Amino acid sequence: MGDFIARHLWNGYVWGKFYKTSILREHRIMFRTDLVVYEDLLFNLDYILQCNSIKLVPSCLYLYMDPPGKMIQEKYALLPDEIRKIYALVDDRLERLAHKFHCWRPAFIFDFIEHYPLERILRQGSDDELYHLYVEVKGNVDRSVFYNDRIASPILRFISCIKKEYIVRRHRVRGRLLAKALSSLYGRELLRVKYSSFSKKFQAILITYRLFGLLDVYFAIRSLVNRFRKV
Repeated sequence: MGDFIARHLWNGYVWGKFYKTSILREHRIMFRTDLVVYEDLLFNLDYILQCNSIKLVPSCLYLYMDPPGKMIQEKYALLPDEIRKIYALVDDRLERLAHKFHCWRPAFIFDFIEHYPLERILRQGSDDELYHLYVEVKGNVDRSVFYNDRIASPILRFISCIKKEYIVRRHRVRGRLLAKALSSLYGRELLRVKYSSFSKKFQAILITYRLFGLLDVYFAIRSLVNRFRKV
């Protein structure tokens, strides 16, 4: 169980799993209707707390498809108090799991919760309360694995959004604001990420050393090159 919690607990989705009905009924385990997100993770955490063993089936037996027009925006409209509530509920379950199975408490789960304030920062612009919340839940845990994860890494997502602001939307002011936010949140941690291209690594260097003027020039040149390529 300790190995499962350390390696597989991040997969909080309920699809792709079988549950013992007797456990659900005996312990009255149900979905929370007061949550917009993470109700599936909390359901699984409550269930695992009542288990002594879990079996993994190494086969792909379920196809999950996102419906067109999925209302993903509602999830990213969470208020800071709602994010804190989810964080506290998950934190409580992880503490109890670690105590019951004498295992490592998987801090990486909170990286996914952090993405909700992060997404709002990226989508809506500067928001002091969200910035403070993001730094608050980020903590001081070493998360180098997740900073390098293509899907989960907030650093890689920040850099992609900065490029989009400069190149696609041609919004230099917004791009520079995001670059300043990235620099203040992560600093030299940007230099420890393994980037997929020289371009992203170069952006990270400029942002780390707060060379925002050179960042403007770099993207201006890239925009010109892209324009000539089309011609």
